[in-house]
Amino acid sequence: MGRALSGPSAVNPPAVTAGRARNAANILPGPGRTFTRGLTLSCSMRDPPASRKLSVPVKRNRARVVRFVIPLSRQPRRRGSLPALGEWLRGHTRPDWTYAMRVSAGMHDLRNLYVRANACVACHQNVDHDILKAGHPTLVFELDSQSVNEPKHWKDEDSWTGARAWLTGQAVALREAAWRSRADTDAAPDMQETSLALAWLLARITLTEPDLPKVVEPATSDLEPLQKEADDLARRASNWNPTIDSAQTMLRALVDTDSEFNAGKGQSIQSGFYRARRVVLAIDRLSNALNQNRSVPLKLDYELNVLRQDVAAVGNFEGPRFAEHLRALRGKL
Repeated sequence: MGRALSGPSAVNPPAVTAGRARNAANILPGPGRTFTRGLTLSCSMRDPPASRKLSVPVKRNRARVVRFVIPLSRQPRRRGSLPALGEWLRGHTRPDWTYAMRVSAGMHDLRNLYVRANACVACHQNVDHDILKAGHPTLVFELDSQSVNEPKHWKDEDSWTGARAWLTGQAVALREAAWRSRADTDAAPDMQETSLALAWLLARITLTEPDLPKVVEPATSDLEPLQKEADDLARRASNWNPTIDSAQTMLRALVDTDSEFNAGKGQSIQSGFYRARRVVLAIDRLSNALNQNRSVPLKLDYELNVLRQDVAAVGNFEGPRFAEHLRALRGKL
């Protein structure tokens, strides 16, 4: 099924010239036009840019096609100006081309959530330093909600897929953030805080579930141990079988962190903000998964919207206020 695949391997895309970069910028909304204009991008996946390299060995296709979604009216008509579309059309129109055939042809097996998270994090968290300097914002990676908001063009048959995707994605995000903050001299300025916030979150989550590998908050500035812990968790989380009880236990553990956001806890406003932002994402995805499986849904929309406003910007974040709003949500569980 084409919905779960990416990257046909039979086409070698040409480099994207400055002209093509401008064409791409013209179809991006708002700020996208600003930060992409004037950049020269190379889309050869044989030697991917630093932002698309991962900290773990990943089986790569012979080549990957980077698809720019350009309306037909805007597509260049010069011969050879775009790669041939035959392979793409074949994969999206032949009813006899099975999922197994597509994977064997070199497409990514995106039904595997670990593979899916690795494919997504390479661009949706890791951003090249040159692009950041040009004005691109730093990114927050969360696999489940971002798949829903894209939106995905399929329906998952398993009602717990969202919870699995959230946990797998957060573990992969931690692995990559820890690696980039250690190994990349041009890492995004928030990689260290992102790593510490994710380690804090996943340490509390994994304590609630005996079957999950544990993440331990680092006692020093050395983040290398987090990479293996996070990768072990991501691999296991992709096949994790949550229940209503286990998901509710996780949700309560997150809400019970309210005391850690009170004044005088020894953390900076910035650290509190990064932790709080991950807590809100986690509550959102776990409550969404629970509502797909409970006979009586949780009614947390108002409380969640208040928490989202709390973490809208680091300059407006107040730990005690966030703690108060967590307690209000706890009263609705």
